[in-house]
Amino acid sequence: MTEFLNPAKEIAKKAGILLLKNYKKLGERDIFLKGHREFVTKVDIKSSKMIVDFLKIKFPKHNIVSEEQDKIDRGSDYTWIVDPLDGTTNYIMQNPIFSVSIGLVRANEIQMGVINAPFLKEFYTVEKDGQALLNDDPMHVSKEDSIKDSLIAFCSGHKKMHKEKTIKIYKNFKLRAKSLRQLGSASLELAYVAGGRLEGFMMPGIEAWDESAGVLMVQKAGGRVTDFKGNDWTLRTRDMLATNGKMHEDIINILEEGGL
Repeated sequence: MTEFLNPAKEIAKKAGILLLKNYKKLGERDIFLKGHREFVTKVDIKSSKMIVDFLKIKFPKHNIVSEEQDKIDRGSDYTWIVDPLDGTTNYIMQNPIFSVSIGLVRANEIQMGVINAPFLKEFYTVEKDGQALLNDDPMHVSKEDSIKDSLIAFCSGHKKMHKEKTIKIYKNFKLRAKSLRQLGSASLELAYVAGGRLEGFMMPGIEAWDESAGVLMVQKAGGRVTDFKGNDWTLRTRDMLATNGKMHEDIINILEEGGL
């Protein structure tokens, strides 16, 4: 898989340099609304073009899906899934929790992924037949098995129904967990579950570019990823639950009790 991982690492690092170069330098004319309360910046677009152009040259027969560009469909079994700037709102408000996420899928199965959090100097990698790594060190999920002693993150898609589900998540878990946080970068929140910083992460309305790299990291680090009902995760899953696996069923039960 190094023929895929090494180029992904190369372009994720270059995109990270671009993000850092423009960090704290955005003006009002550099920020746009692409949907209801959904921001995009000139940096998102530049990063997307940089990554997609690179992948088109390196892998001319592969499909490419980027959050900020139209899908390139060449009928291949391989599809690159790109989030050129995950955590755009954080980036705009000068919050350093943002990242570049690149995953490779073959026949709906994740083959490898990279997540670059350039400000934090954290570079995450994973391969289907390898380990989940943070800066080349193996990652492992937390051993915590009690919700009341767990740190849990949540995020939301942009549709009204996703936000309504998020409100229910907050209501049902805020008083149950040790702490509940919305960090604003789904790919990093998944990486944090993989690395044991979080015990769980929930997101209604998640999209492929939010999850394609992070899901495999959680799985290879010993965690579990499903939908809110406990069904196995697929690229079509929109309500995602990722945990260390120790309290997965307990969380699903609470989600069910809360009408989720």
